[in-house]
Amino acid sequence: MIELSRRLNLEIMRAAGGVRSCAAFAGCYNEELGTVCYVNAGHTPGLLRDETSVIELPATGLPLGLFSLAPTDARIVGLGPKGSIAVVSRGLLKRKARMLSSG
Repeated sequence: MIELSRRLNLEIMRAAGGVRSCAAFAGCYNEELGTVCYVNAGHTPGLLRDETSVIELPATGLPLGLFSLAPTDARIVGLGPKGSIAVVSRGLLKRKARMLSSG
């Protein structure tokens, strides 16, 4: 995941012709181990839900596209058979907040 985020970072900068802030959340599920390895580059935190709790999956680095050598960390979390992960965009959260405040 770290290598993937490094390559995405460089490709975003190349495609943009310079600096471009790009929040991203990427994960890889290992079904055999029941784990998810993820990177959260300045994205809204993901949520991991299991039978007993909900935890946030916070940022592990800066948004992509800002620095050519920006470090991004990867984290591994357990995901049981009844667990789930939710990742939504900041735009969706803002829209939901506007809908709740207007009505």
